[in-house]
Amino acid sequence: MVLCASICLAEDVSASGSLPRHILVFYIGGDDQSADDNFFRNGLQMVANYYGYLVEYRDARIRPLPRPEEMKEYAAVATTFYSGAMPAPDTFNEWLLAQSVAGKKLMILGSLASALPGEPQEKASTVDRIYARLGLESRPGYTTVRSLLRYANQDEQLVGFERSLPQPPILYANINADPDTTRTLVSVERTDKPGDPGGNGGGQPGGQLRSHRISGLGRPGNA
Repeated sequence: MVLCASICLAEDVSASGSLPRHILVFYIGGDDQSADDNFFRNGLQMVANYYGYLVEYRDARIRPLPRPEEMKEYAAVATTFYSGAMPAPDTFNEWLLAQSVAGKKLMILGSLASALPGEPQEKASTVDRIYARLGLESRPGYTTVRSLLRYANQDEQLVGFERSLPQPPILYANINADPDTTRTLVSVERTDKPGDPGGNGGGQPGGQLRSHRISGLGRPGNA
């Protein structure tokens, strides 16, 4: 399930006069994923190709991560993590933050990188800064206990026209979003915490699964 995304793709023309047309997608090989089986390939590969983007897949456990000069051809970076657990998550999250600062668009499908069980947890400040650049704020309350979950709202124009959403919802992530920079496609609330904060400033109860500046994959050169 999409947690958040920002992929109104790059408008800036490089010095060579060409636009970046590549998207670099990271998966975690130890998370029952592969280059041929992950969130992005299963759901967004065809869309990206339709709009003229070439998609490359890379196991996030492979180090070193690409250097700035290697990233010039990429318009966006996507992560497709299930649990998100990987070795040295700090290194990856700091690199991901640097890509956003450098102007790359980010798409986060699932979880951000987190420490393996028994290892020290990643720096919360880095994760918070990544969320902040997407107009989001993460709060406690995550659960996959589906019996506690229900849909609060969904955008009927963009959600559910091909197939219905899973019943009940798969997970709850308490993500507070800036209503001025985000558009909510689907929101989920916990029935055991109906007054839990996490709305968009409009008084909606419960936590929200937010989608940041979703407009599909813009054609190169267009927002």
